[in-house]
Amino acid sequence: LGEINLESQQFPQVWRLIKMTGSMINSETTGENMSWQEYIRINADGTFTKHREQNNKTIEVSGTYSFELIDPDQSTELTLFYESESELIGNCYNQLMEKYILPSKCKLQGTWSYCDGPGLEYERQP
Repeated sequence: LGEINLESQQFPQVWRLIKMTGSMINSETTGENMSWQEYIRINADGTFTKHREQNNKTIEVSGTYSFELIDPDQSTELTLFYESESELIGNCYNQLMEKYILPSKCKLQGTWSYCDGPGLEYERQP
């Protein structure tokens, strides 16, 4: 297997939501125009926190995560595992987990869009 596609020893990692796309053509929003503001913080101890601000309300959930190298394209997948139900979980399979793809070491893409959810793109914060 190749290298996992990020500086896996650098923690914490903060991934900020920078772009949302919908199922309609040209339905892309960025920055303050997005439906919500969000970031995911990944810690060295195997835990994460997901923080969302929407409609003057802040929600935070946490859990554990894993990084996995996916063959054959050598991209990396990040899976977030939640301990309980939350409106912050966006996935296609009604489970307490989310999957993200890392096409590069500073971009993270959600997989919720595979089944009519919004396309979510995150950028690693310095």
